[in-house]
Amino acid sequence: MWAASPLRETGLKSKLVLTLGLGLLGCNGPGSGPSSTPTPTRTAVGEEKKDTHGHEEGAEGEIELKPEQIKMIGVVTEKLATRDFASSSVLPATIVGDPDREIKVSVRVEGLVERLFVRVGDNVSQGQPLATISSTEIARLRAEFHTQATATQLARTNLNRRLELNRVGDLVRRPYEEAEKELAQAQMQIAAAQANVDLNRSKLARFEDLQKDGIASKQQLEEARAVYRESVAKLEQAQLESRVSRTHLGRETRLQKTGLLADNEAFQAQVELKRAEQAERAARNVLAGLGASADSDSGEMVLVSPRPGVITERPKAQGEHVNAGDPLLTVLDPGHVWAWVDLPADLVAKISLNTVVQVRVQGLPDQSFQGRLTFITPEVDPDTKKTRARLELNNGQGLLRPNMFAEVVLPVGRRRKVLSLPQDAVVTVENQSVVYIQEEPGHYQRHPVVVGEKSSGWIEIKSGIEAGETIVTKGALALQAEDLKASMGEGGHQH
Repeated sequence: MWAASPLRETGLKSKLVLTLGLGLLGCNGPGSGPSSTPTPTRTAVGEEKKDTHGHEEGAEGEIELKPEQIKMIGVVTEKLATRDFASSSVLPATIVGDPDREIKVSVRVEGLVERLFVRVGDNVSQGQPLATISSTEIARLRAEFHTQATATQLARTNLNRRLELNRVGDLVRRPYEEAEKELAQAQMQIAAAQANVDLNRSKLARFEDLQKDGIASKQQLEEARAVYRESVAKLEQAQLESRVSRTHLGRETRLQKTGLLADNEAFQAQVELKRAEQAERAARNVLAGLGASADSDSGEMVLVSPRPGVITERPKAQGEHVNAGDPLLTVLDPGHVWAWVDLPADLVAKISLNTVVQVRVQGLPDQSFQGRLTFITPEVDPDTKKTRARLELNNGQGLLRPNMFAEVVLPVGRRRKVLSLPQDAVVTVENQSVVYIQEEPGHYQRHPVVVGEKSSGWIEIKSGIEAGETIVTKGALALQAEDLKASMGEGGHQH
């Protein structure tokens, strides 16, 4: 808890005396009606007596509260027990952002800040627009990209046309092969017809000789001549068909050569398309590397947040000129922060890295945060004789903000079992540390104690009370005010 100055403690006691003391006394000023505040009474051990105002007086430090008073004050008790305890040292610290989770959003080309969409302290999401930059360089690069995109489209159209020619070439290949077969068959028919003509010519010559010798008849000779003439006619038909097949083959050969030419041109068109696509892709990547899209043809580009976080810096204003590399905004992820603490040199040997410590922050008195010690600077400041230590803290709720002042509770002793209470259970009455024991519900007795070291909101109880006794851990300050009121009453009531 925060250490209070004597002046602050005295003021607090006076305020409690005025508020609780007067209410608990139940005294009414002139002209006032009965008090509506429940009045605690002090019960004596033995015979009771009442003062002139009707208050019950008893043993010193003994207080009796009614159930409604207990509820109003918020009294909480627990039994005194031993707990793991380690000596600690409370040191001031400063909360800072984690630089590993901080991103400087910079412009990558020279230009003009046309518009800023966020201010310092704004929460942003990933991809959220932050600013608009106008740049002649972006306009030039986009023009180059669109030129390359047009060249790619033309190359793709040319390739499609060449592929269509190839498809036509595929259609003419089959007639070419058929023409080759027809010519081969025609040549075979010519050879067969020629052989038949030669055979029939020999037969005709033999029948002519036999007819001269009177062996063969004139009819046999005429039949041989008819067979010969028929074979000659078949030879002439085969020769004609061969000439037709040769002509057909010549035409199909020319078409085949046209198809082969289309294959070569299609290959070249594919090469040109790949080159155009590579150039277009390179132009797009240049724009992307600068944080600009290729969809627009203007010189404006929008900077977006690279991560969710909080805007912590905005060094440029709308209308300002910026150069490549100038930081425009800073986005910090607030979910993880650091705390820097100045560590006395004599404590360095008493702590170790990865120690978990308690951190309390001004402005959040009811909150306690856990931090982990992750780094201690190797050198000691020659003037202050202190070194710096870094704590890392989770900040999922975003309660911790950079530049907040904090207190760090560093455990610097070995852990041991001791009687201990929450620090709020121990108050001071007449310059003595005391606690209030609940003897039975509604009955409380002040007991002096000897306290030891403090650690993480707990305080060591060396003597004065024993384990198992029921101690007031919340509301002790109100009981302290009643004690102060009683002390004032012993010296005489002041109205």
